Amino acid sequence: AMFNKAVQWNYLSNNPAKNIKKLPDTTKKLPRFLTTNEIKAVFSECSQWLYNIIATLILTGMRVGELANLTWDDINFNQQRIHIQSKDDWTPKTYQIRTVPMHPVVMDILNKLSKKTKYVFTSLEGYKLNQNNLQKRYFRKIVNKLKLKDVTIHTCRHTFASHLIMKGIDILTVSKLLGHSDLKTTQIYSHIAPDHLQSAVNLFPIQGLLPYPKQK
Repeated sequence: AMFNKAVQWNYLSNNPAKNIKKLPDTTKKLPRFLTTNEIKAVFSECSQWLYNIIATLILTGMRVGELANLTWDDINFNQQRIHIQSKDDWTPKTYQIRTVPMHPVVMDILNKLSKKTKYVFTSLEGYKLNQNNLQKRYFRKIVNKLKLKDVTIHTCRHTFASHLIMKGIDILTVSKLLGHSDLKTTQIYSHIAPDHLQSAVNLFPIQGLLPYPKQK
């Protein structure tokens, strides 16, 4: 800024610092998640096809890429498990296999889907799901209509994690469900916990354990 001002005042012919890259912005924003009312509002605007996708994302915490590459071989209905694993043309972000338990609603959704396609979730035309189209052509329209700020398809993943934390599920468990390779990554949700920690502290079995202090 000083050099630019010097150029403006004709002390310099050009700014010697103009090609220096700025330091990256390391400030981290708190994750945006959907409230229960916002989830209901989003669902009310979804077609059945889109509801199946959004509900599964919210109830599993899967990344969109994981959902788009999910095949029927990854689904174990007997154990009610979804396996996130590499394919010939795709690998998970952390390159690790993980298992996601199926919520009963997800179980119901998958049971009703056609098993004639390779992929569990497809486009309306029956092709492999395009992540960009899902966000730009479908989900963004609903977000704009409902005037939801800072919400993308990835917000579904934040919603899954945030609501689990608010229900008292520990960070380590949530981290495993999300497939984070580093627990520090999951710590972005820890800001949600303080409002719900008091009830946990109150559960400590104090009655009959500690004597009352004697009055002096």
